[in-house]
Amino acid sequence: MKVDFKDFEIELKDDPSYRIKSAGNPIYGYEFSQGTIIKNLVFTINKRAVIVRDIGSKQEVSSAILCENGGKAALTQDCFKLAEDKLWICVGDKMYCLAIPSLDVNWFRNVDFGTIHSINFFGGDLIIHGNMGLVRISKDGEVIWRFSEGNGVFIPGEGKLKVFEKHIELIDGNDQKYMVNEDGKAIS
Repeated sequence: MKVDFKDFEIELKDDPSYRIKSAGNPIYGYEFSQGTIIKNLVFTINKRAVIVRDIGSKQEVSSAILCENGGKAALTQDCFKLAEDKLWICVGDKMYCLAIPSLDVNWFRNVDFGTIHSINFFGGDLIIHGNMGLVRISKDGEVIWRFSEGNGVFIPGEGKLKVFEKHIELIDGNDQKYMVNEDGKAIS
């Protein structure tokens, strides 16, 4: 998937055949796991690549592969956001904030205990929709609140999450509907 952002084309792709520290890999500028550069061989399930190119020349500016465990989620338009020269992206149950264009790690968090399905802007912050519920997190990576009720399993899908200006609507795996206010409290 390719997205234009300011003076850059940003390519995002899953690279499941990538083997950490293997000579037969594509070459990425950085290999990250747990928010830091990989120094030793580690086993990971999710491998998501980010490549930044100059929009005019198509010359590569920087690249990274984010290698994490946690549940597997498809690469979709919902699993990343771009703004303020930052890329917020989920990989498994983890979330990265990368500087654009350098791809330096601004911050990294383990946000969900299962899989992150989507990232949405909400009141100047980010709402993370994961298997275990919702997490409101500042753009600087500080957790503001967590919401998880009912059967504890929140799955992705059309209409399962709706973000409004002052509240969020969420449907769990049993089709139970929840409304959550700006403070992370259930609204009756």
